[in-house]
Amino acid sequence: SEKMKVVIRTTKDMTQKKAFEKLIPYLYVLRKKNCSWAQITTLLNEKCGFDLQLGTVRTYFGEMAKKHTDICQSAMEKYIFDAAEKKRKE
Repeated sequence: SEKMKVVIRTTKDMTQKKAFEKLIPYLYVLRKKNCSWAQITTLLNEKCGFDLQLGTVRTYFGEMAKKHTDICQSAMEKYIFDAAEKKRKE
């Protein structure tokens, strides 16, 4: 049954990784806004239903940010633009 546990864990990890990948633009913005790895890990685990260790979050983030540089940059530009618009309206 040890093999079964490994299969289930791998499937769960792969699912988490795919879900993490969809969130990378938002996580990228949070990192650029100086959110700590601990804060991001807590957010993912407590609010999004992940079950990740801090080291895994850093590893996934590194892989995904590199793989999706364009999407991450676009998300950051949108955040900056939206913040400027909000400030302008105040």
